[in-house]
Amino acid sequence: MMAGCAIIANDKPPLPEMFDNASHSYRVCDIPHLAEGMVQVIKNEQLRETLRARSLKRAEHFSWATCADETYAALTDWS
Repeated sequence: MMAGCAIIANDKPPLPEMFDNASHSYRVCDIPHLAEGMVQVIKNEQLRETLRARSLKRAEHFSWATCADETYAALTDWS
């Protein structure tokens, strides 16, 4: 997402929650549906640019520092 790529991801958690509306989703294990999504993203410049912009915006919600802080808190907060 931070590279500004159009994302194609399956519909199984946690991916929908992570990508929100920044990805084109497909049904897991449905290869024809995945292929159709890939063709749509490749051929449809407007869709590709929309996903690209959404990816960059969504990536703003994630950082290594936040991940480290939340992981540390989860591992040390046993009360």
